[in-house]
Amino acid sequence: MLEIKNISLSFDKELIKNGQLYIYDNQITVLSGPSGSGKSSLLYDIAFLSSSKSNELYLWWKDVQTLSKDEIRDIQRNKIAFVFQNIPLFNSMTLMENIRFYASLTQETFSEEKARQYLTDLELFLDDHTDIEHLSGGERQRLAIICALMKDTPYIFMDEPNSLSWWR
Repeated sequence: MLEIKNISLSFDKELIKNGQLYIYDNQITVLSGPSGSGKSSLLYDIAFLSSSKSNELYLWWKDVQTLSKDEIRDIQRNKIAFVFQNIPLFNSMTLMENIRFYASLTQETFSEEKARQYLTDLELFLDDHTDIEHLSGGERQRLAIICALMKDTPYIFMDEPNSLSWWR
């Protein structure tokens, strides 16, 4: 379980003051709000991609502030996957090379069978050697989700999942 206490977030104005968020294991949790309300910023904090010293973050009842850099890197590598709003895929790599690369970021052994199942599940019926630069925005997002799923982590954070119009 992920627990965030004393969430404070402001830019030009105060967006969140003394908020709390609980993200339970094996559940889908949605952060919703208007554009500019701090959803992405909060996700970045939760995924250790930025740091807000005012938020108290607990992961499986451990205070994240007390963790070493190596422990945080291990969490990022093995416990968290992130699907960015602007999808960071490698245009110089093919479809399957991107999937293999992201899978290699963990200590899991790459499973081509698993990758092919995700490609089918997410209806990405493309040749393994498809150039990434030729994919549509929706195809790029599905590929990014497959890359996140290949990490086989307890948490997958998705920035702007509403733009996934094909997702049901």
